[in-house]
Amino acid sequence: METGEIYIFDLNTMMFSSFCIAYSSLFPKRRNEGDEVTDIKCHLTKMHRLLISYKKTGVIVFSINKNRII
Repeated sequence: METGEIYIFDLNTMMFSSFCIAYSSLFPKRRNEGDEVTDIKCHLTKMHRLLISYKKTGVIVFSINKNRII
């Protein structure tokens, strides 16, 4: 999370998933210069949506289903 990338942990297999939310795919025009993830929350009723807070960028809503910022 210090690099801005988020790796998904699968509770069923107790291993990290191959799915990764990369900072460079979310913000292709920005360079990651210490923009670390400070917090992640799941939506209460739509579990495929994540609220991701970055130290320097701000807060985004990410859809795992659509694999993009919504």
